[in-house]
Amino acid sequence: MSLEASRLFGCVVAPAEPSSSLLIKLSQDFTPRYEVEKGSLALLDLSGLSHLFQNPHDLGASIRASALSYGIESPRIALATRLQAARRLALFRPGLSIALDEKTEMELLGALPIESLDLDDRTLARLQNWGLRHSSDLARLPARDLRSRGGVSLVRAHESSSGRDERL
Repeated sequence: MSLEASRLFGCVVAPAEPSSSLLIKLSQDFTPRYEVEKGSLALLDLSGLSHLFQNPHDLGASIRASALSYGIESPRIALATRLQAARRLALFRPGLSIALDEKTEMELLGALPIESLDLDDRTLARLQNWGLRHSSDLARLPARDLRSRGGVSLVRAHESSSGRDERL
């Protein structure tokens, strides 16, 4: 697996909520294009780093080493070709997650609990009442039927379940 993807995004989650200044320093170690959310999550645009790292595991290891050097313990790190995929994987999977192709991305995202989707309480309860427990359960449903049953929020959740949602 190489880093030749045209777009590469990373997300780092600091479970023990360090100051956002530590995540800013960590982000700046790798890119000038980053965003820190709520002081415990950093979104990174890592596109163009293929000439610096031989493979994604080396990049992930470098991000982890940098995080540890700043005192960020047990960072959750994800690398993916889609920003929202990296975000969900880092938020809901321990360690390092790498999804640089559509198949791997769908497998990793599909294994996440339905709660990993950005849903309002009513929509989440509806999906749980339908017996859906994982993102893959929702991804398997036909999108056209979801619009009539739950409107735009359910269609967005369906897109997000397989990593197609690119909202920030």
